[in-house]
Amino acid sequence: MKACRTRLLVSLVAFLMVGASSTPTQNVYKEFKKPATLDQYFSIRGDSKGNILVSAPSMATAAFQVTPGDTLRADSVLTLGGGVSFRQDRLQVGNRSFAYDGIVDVYIDHRGDTTVIDFLTSSDTSRARVRARQGNIIRAFEPIGVKPGQFVRGNVISVTGDIDIQGEINKDVVSLFGHVTVGAEAVIRGSIAALAGGMDVPSKATVYGSVLSTRQKRNYRYLLWSRDREFRIYPDLRYNRVDGLHLSLGLAFQDHDSTLPSFWTSGGYAFASERWRYRFGLEQTIVRSRQIVLGGEAYRRLASGDDWLLNDYENMAFVVLAREDFKDYYEAEGGVIYARFSPLKKLTVGLEYRNERTHWLEAHPRLWAVFGGQKRFRDNYSTVDSAFRARGEREIEDSTTSGLNFSAAYDTRASQNMFDSSGWFVQANLEWSTPDLSSDFDYRRYTLGVTRYQKIHRESILLLRAMLGGSDGYLPMHKRFFLGGLGSWQGYGQKEYMGSRFWMTNIEYRLTIPGSDFALSALWDCGQIANNTPLNGNVDVKNSIGLAGYIGADFRISVAKRLDRSTNADAKIYVRLTHPF
Repeated sequence: MKACRTRLLVSLVAFLMVGASSTPTQNVYKEFKKPATLDQYFSIRGDSKGNILVSAPSMATAAFQVTPGDTLRADSVLTLGGGVSFRQDRLQVGNRSFAYDGIVDVYIDHRGDTTVIDFLTSSDTSRARVRARQGNIIRAFEPIGVKPGQFVRGNVISVTGDIDIQGEINKDVVSLFGHVTVGAEAVIRGSIAALAGGMDVPSKATVYGSVLSTRQKRNYRYLLWSRDREFRIYPDLRYNRVDGLHLSLGLAFQDHDSTLPSFWTSGGYAFASERWRYRFGLEQTIVRSRQIVLGGEAYRRLASGDDWLLNDYENMAFVVLAREDFKDYYEAEGGVIYARFSPLKKLTVGLEYRNERTHWLEAHPRLWAVFGGQKRFRDNYSTVDSAFRARGEREIEDSTTSGLNFSAAYDTRASQNMFDSSGWFVQANLEWSTPDLSSDFDYRRYTLGVTRYQKIHRESILLLRAMLGGSDGYLPMHKRFFLGGLGSWQGYGQKEYMGSRFWMTNIEYRLTIPGSDFALSALWDCGQIANNTPLNGNVDVKNSIGLAGYIGADFRISVAKRLDRSTNADAKIYVRLTHPF
């Protein structure tokens, strides 16, 4: 016991020290705003009449005109009026030269009938500034092509060469006198500006910013990000040991680029439980800059307290293929109203009031599965001792659970692949149920989870998760904490332990095999759980160690062994289709 506490203390100290370090990481996308630390290099503006102005600090403005219909092409130099000439490596205005490799970023604006492109530079020679320059693709006269699947970290800039975008651009696309073509599957996370050339941007292309062309009036104003304004009709299929096959059809409208309300509705039938299920929700953004959102939903759903262990679709794969259902369920019918707010870019806080009537549902042990032989699905909440399970069944059946829920989430992980860079994921939740809010139960339940993704070097990352849960008042069975097995303590039985308070840590060192999609990991899980008693020296500390192999970012096969006893402690094998944390 004492040795385990020492190991725990060491791991927590290491957790804090590693999290505070500043190991260099791969650059990830951030919404571009004009940086205050960059300097104005030069500016080019044009209007629909073909008037072009070139200016720079401490320089008289140079002007020329491009007649609509003109096609400008050059091999080594393009000379225009006002002493302006574009060369292979620089812009020449009179006796002033502006080398293209001095461009760090661009800022595109629209003023009246004029498109303004500010080219920004910096005298800072730090690694970050140099890397920003290297992320750009800048060519004077040669065409630029970005193929499907290709990712450009910076801006794409051309003088007369045509630009063809079929992949993804992290920032802006600028063509001064050439033509811009964007594919239907392309993604531009900034704006597109064709100052005196044409462009083809299909409505299905994803453009986060503005689409500005002085020659094509239909694209002259802002074009909203079309993929986030859509009306969808979607079928859904679920399969588990309680509902059996659940088929539903849903409708949804969503628009993240305006303050139009979003709504969704779905309905379907669960054949084994012989229950209709439905949901209808509406959400309204009040202030987009701070993501102040109000919403609500009415539903009859199959609920589970095990969603943090694995999602329904991963669990369904185990149900269908191996006749193994890792979750426990109950039916919830009611509604929720909520408010959500983002005071900081990576921080979201929320408040909701939920009122729902719950019902007990029996499992169906003989449902179909591809494999599993004569194995039967287990009963609902089968890991709970029979006396408390009987009480829990009565508590779930025809009871009302209602109350307030406070939540907060802070997430700086990489959006594409969380193993690419360091990041934090912090999540806190407080649930308060009281008869004063029309509930049959009186309790306070809280959880706090802190996860750190710490990049060690290019091929390795240290993953650390610490979780704490507690309560006061009386927790009904379906609100208690369950630990053991998949998603918590590997090497233990699935949901082997139930309690009203717990702590646990999961540590994983992941090493990618260079030049491949394979990775290897070493695992260590540790923690305590207690039921209606304090977490002290009288409660055993659980430990397990293991090894894992990855294919890609998520598919994992692991083997783990519990360390708290020597009998009935055979190593267990796990398969995951998503990363556990």
